[in-house]
Amino acid sequence: MLGRPATARATATAFDTATVTIRNGSNIVLQTLGSWSNLDAAAGYVQKSFAVSGYGGQTLQIHFQMVENSSIQTSFVIDNVSLK
Repeated sequence: MLGRPATARATATAFDTATVTIRNGSNIVLQTLGSWSNLDAAAGYVQKSFAVSGYGGQTLQIHFQMVENSSIQTSFVIDNVSLK
């Protein structure tokens, strides 16, 4: 589950971002699964599913990166991550 960003920022510019990527053992990005920003802010959670079966048998990293500037906070929430 990925929490939608919660923010007090009223703007049309993406100042804060969250990105989920699949990386190999050498930390090379193989695929970007999703990107969100303060512009996607809303209340509650939204479930996200991504097809990663094409990477079967490989050693991978799921990389979550959240970047905020130094002004108004945006809260990105991740919960219940699983691979099936």
